[in-house]
Amino acid sequence: MKSSSWPLLSRALCCATARRPNNSGQLSPTTYGDPFSGASEGLVPGLREIEWQTTYSTDKDDLVAAFYQPCLERSTAYWRAVGYFSSKVLALISPAVEQFYDQNGAMRIVASPALSEADRAAIRTAYKKRAEGEQLQEDETVIACLRRYLDPSRLESSEERLRLQLLSGMIRDGLLDLRIAVRSHDNGDVGLYHEKIGVFVDAHGDYVTFNGSPNETWNGWARNAESFALHRSWGPEAGHAHNERLLFQQTWEEQRPGVSLFQLNDAVTSALFERFPPLDPDDVRRKGVSSFRLPKRSSGEEPDLGLSHPDFLADGLRDYQQKCVKDWFKAGCRGTFALATGTGKTVIALTAARQFAEEHARNGESTLVLIVVPTKDLAGQWQRNARQFNFPTTTCNSDSPGWPDKLKIAISGLQGSEPGVWCSIVTADTMTGERWKTLSAGIDNLDGNLLVVGDEMHSLGTQRRLRCLPGRNRTSVGKIGLSATPRRHNDEHGTEELLDYFGEVLASIDIAEAIQLGALTPYTYDPVIAYLSDDEQEMFESLSREIGKAWQSSAGNDEKFYRIAGRYLSERTKLLSHAEEKTQKGLELVKAGRANNYQILYTGEGAHPLTGMVQINHFVAEFRKAGMSANKYDYKTSADQRQMNLDLFRGGELDVLVAMKCLDEGIDIPEARRGVILASTQNPRQFVQRRGRLLRTAPGKKSAELVDVLCLPTRPLDRASEAYISERNLVSRELTRALELAEAATNGKYAPPVALTEIIAAYDLFELTENYGNRIDWMPTAELE
Repeated sequence: MKSSSWPLLSRALCCATARRPNNSGQLSPTTYGDPFSGASEGLVPGLREIEWQTTYSTDKDDLVAAFYQPCLERSTAYWRAVGYFSSKVLALISPAVEQFYDQNGAMRIVASPALSEADRAAIRTAYKKRAEGEQLQEDETVIACLRRYLDPSRLESSEERLRLQLLSGMIRDGLLDLRIAVRSHDNGDVGLYHEKIGVFVDAHGDYVTFNGSPNETWNGWARNAESFALHRSWGPEAGHAHNERLLFQQTWEEQRPGVSLFQLNDAVTSALFERFPPLDPDDVRRKGVSSFRLPKRSSGEEPDLGLSHPDFLADGLRDYQQKCVKDWFKAGCRGTFALATGTGKTVIALTAARQFAEEHARNGESTLVLIVVPTKDLAGQWQRNARQFNFPTTTCNSDSPGWPDKLKIAISGLQGSEPGVWCSIVTADTMTGERWKTLSAGIDNLDGNLLVVGDEMHSLGTQRRLRCLPGRNRTSVGKIGLSATPRRHNDEHGTEELLDYFGEVLASIDIAEAIQLGALTPYTYDPVIAYLSDDEQEMFESLSREIGKAWQSSAGNDEKFYRIAGRYLSERTKLLSHAEEKTQKGLELVKAGRANNYQILYTGEGAHPLTGMVQINHFVAEFRKAGMSANKYDYKTSADQRQMNLDLFRGGELDVLVAMKCLDEGIDIPEARRGVILASTQNPRQFVQRRGRLLRTAPGKKSAELVDVLCLPTRPLDRASEAYISERNLVSRELTRALELAEAATNGKYAPPVALTEIIAAYDLFELTENYGNRIDWMPTAELE
């Protein structure tokens, strides 16, 4: 260690941390005294001597030469909070660091690791030990993360290794303090720390801050599409500079709720020094490495977009997933995947997106990936998944302030000279809004490649959404359509337009196949029959008669029929969903399954047309009276509350999650083991997706249970009445749903309820057996009469 390092380090740290802003925007000395007092004329030139730009962007600036290097050359302290940190940037900036080292400049860096699930579990354990007062001297998780950061195999030359050894020397001499940050959530989970703040302080007490895109990675500073705003402590933007400096200090001192830091203990630094033995500037100069050079990618060198496969794919994709990706490229990067829940649609799409971006990067081209989803909850889930592949991301919806500017910056940055990649996740409602329209031209005119992924693509088939799908004015766009059920209910035209946009179905896997592949959990299906009360039966018959009259008067014109009968159909659906016996059976079934935990109850929408009872509120109140923990999950619940309820459910802290018109599309809840369905729309997609929520695999989960409460009239109407056809159609749809759910169940061919076969006979619905009898052994046939 250099003998003079520690005293000079103390001076630098006093300058950097023990002073506060005065009215001139400088950092004034506190009781520690000013270590540079009376000596400023002999110090290195200050930050004020540079005419700084208000913003820097890779599409017009060399971030290293124009900003980073001159800042380090004029600073005595550098603080940085980043999303990711790698050995590449240390090698890149270390020529400027050489002078910074000679000046005994002090550097503080807070970085976040790319956390695997195993890392998260280990850090949760570390938090618990820390809370119990235990000193953590040997944190293997931190060591493992640091080893991933500082991977010598990613260095391109011996020169870069020497520069890493220079930074290692700074750590040895106490001039570089690197800490690993993780963000903890109220539910105990941990994740990435994403803030990106930088502060440079000079010997005169002036400082500049920046808060924007670049991570301390090779791509962040030299290759990717990046931009940020700069704030000076002496300029009109001094308030911004002060706030950003204060934010870093609060993070460093662990005064920020939910952010914890791990320091480099002896075990970690030993691992670092083993890979990069420390050197000082004189050592580096003796080895002949002194002039600054920005490494350039040579022709034929694999471009580094910074993307990677997540840890859970360490063994690679499943065979059918690999085939999906391969077939998509063979089809010209267009196609639809009709894959059951749990088969890995997201993994297939993100793997294809990664390969798509990397392939085009080899030709020097950038890629914008746009993922269109139906809900905000799905947007958040996709963002988490995309980050597992190391995609830089933004979400575009009303819960993401400033998203238009962020997307504009990303699009602008992708126009740079080096290939880059960006992933934006947009909700369908945002895509049809006015603010999105202002960005459409930039997307269409992007000097790069566009890949559009439509998740739950069936939801994009309305005329308004079809018109707004991205890239319609571009000649070449990669497209991936994803849905377990891509065909739209009663909308062949919308289905055809969707398939025309995304491409024909390239692969199809249904629930039964997914279970056989081990992608989903086997399940049992138990239909339960409930009947209308006398008052409900009377209302049902009255509504059915009105519907029958509408059917007769419409003479087969569906549009006219629904215009006349729409109100009656809606009331009858509410009646069947909220029937008193169905509600009572729902209470009994959930209470009976209390010991199993992890239950979801799907309730009807709206209120009972006779009593006004709102089913979802009734259930939550009744369960709580019985001493059960129950929370709602519906569209009226805030996004934060919905997420909290999901977290409580996943953690086993809820006996039942009561859902209404939610938990249908795409949300992952592998912990769910038992579902009770009291209401479904006539759209078969809904019950297919609700079943899918229950069948995702999880550790220790060997099977799932699906209980389906079907509500029927107390007695069939007279077959000669006008209303009989309408009633028979309704019962047929209920039975069709029951038979489809039973078809893939493990108990599907054994001992069905006698009431089910009796209903088939009572309504003369033996035609249903023509569709199912060859696949379900127990289905009755007409010969049984």
